[in-house]
Amino acid sequence: MTSCHTDLEKLIPESKRYCNDAPEGHAAPGDARQDAAQTLAGQDLVHQYAHQAEGAGRVQAVDPSARSRDTRGRTHPRGAGMSLYYPAEWRAQLRSQHGSLLEGTVRWALRNRVVQPESRAHRSLERMRSDLATGLAYPSATGGVAQFLSDFIGWYLLLDDVMESLSQPDVTQPSLSSVFDRYLHALAEPDASSDHPPDDGLLHGALDLGTRLRALGSPAWRARFCGSMRTYFHRGVLAEVEHRSARTVPGLREYVELRAESSGSYPIFDLIEVASGQELPASIAEHPAMRELRKVAAVVISWANDVLSFHKERRRPHALNLPGLLMHHNGMDDERALQRSVLMHNEEMRWFITIKQQLLGWSGADGVAVRSWLHGLDVVMRGLLEWQLLAARYTHGRSLDLRVVGDRTAEQTISL
Repeated sequence: MTSCHTDLEKLIPESKRYCNDAPEGHAAPGDARQDAAQTLAGQDLVHQYAHQAEGAGRVQAVDPSARSRDTRGRTHPRGAGMSLYYPAEWRAQLRSQHGSLLEGTVRWALRNRVVQPESRAHRSLERMRSDLATGLAYPSATGGVAQFLSDFIGWYLLLDDVMESLSQPDVTQPSLSSVFDRYLHALAEPDASSDHPPDDGLLHGALDLGTRLRALGSPAWRARFCGSMRTYFHRGVLAEVEHRSARTVPGLREYVELRAESSGSYPIFDLIEVASGQELPASIAEHPAMRELRKVAAVVISWANDVLSFHKERRRPHALNLPGLLMHHNGMDDERALQRSVLMHNEEMRWFITIKQQLLGWSGADGVAVRSWLHGLDVVMRGLLEWQLLAARYTHGRSLDLRVVGDRTAEQTISL
């Protein structure tokens, strides 16, 4: 771990590159994302990123339900030409056939009183398609492991829905903190959890998931996983609820940090080890460069989610979303804000690939578990994108014409 340690450490400060007070259209001095910040609406992003390696894949999203007019008064789909950059080889690894996982998750949720029969949460759980998310993000998982992942994702999404609804001024941080601590205790020590409010279905689900976690990971891995959940609750969700309750909009620098933590990506990354059955050595999992890679991956996932869910979030008062934040602080219209968000996503992806390439050249990454996890991270990032393109949770109210380009000659069209 010595030959490449210095080079890896040099990556860390290079990633702190968002600046609140840089003028619109310009990046802070020395910003490696300057080309993205200066590239504005109307440019062809396919050509802009053509210098990426052959085989780069792009998802082109057009929303015909919202149209704007050009200088001659002709209407055209808003967002035409936007392309989210993902290496094409990631998509080739996806498998979504996981049989009866959804039925199993719904039965689990009813049996553990996570949802009530025929309730709104029951119907939402079926639309979330946790089975599809599992098959796309963790294609190697089988049997009971795959069912656990589907159950956890379903529980996680129900929890996310509840958190998004908390925006009233009377929702205090101390009251939420105590609820989060109960969930964390249930996941970490289900047998020792004694405070069981009978009407808290999410707590019932956490107790069952915590019991099953014991058979899936070592104490060291469970401690890391619960640490990721703590970050999500206390540093992510609480900060978002505070902003929504106070009717405030964070600056870009703050939002980058907040969004990486509130996205819930870190526990999802930890579960790669459960899906593969190979745990990372503690010295690798806790290395600053690995933590930075996780953070950049979380930002990539967050920006893609903010773009793909913008049609839904803009209807919710005081929702935090990257295009909305750019509209608020920079005076952009929605089309320009979406295009800028896509550019930021693509630059973050390029930075992710840079860090990962450095890690692959590091002697500490020679182990099978490390390379398996790095490969799994690619699959999770692309799989979650695919899931958002297909699941009714995100497609409802959004009409998209999607094109996935594998290279400069071949393309695949997906009709939703």
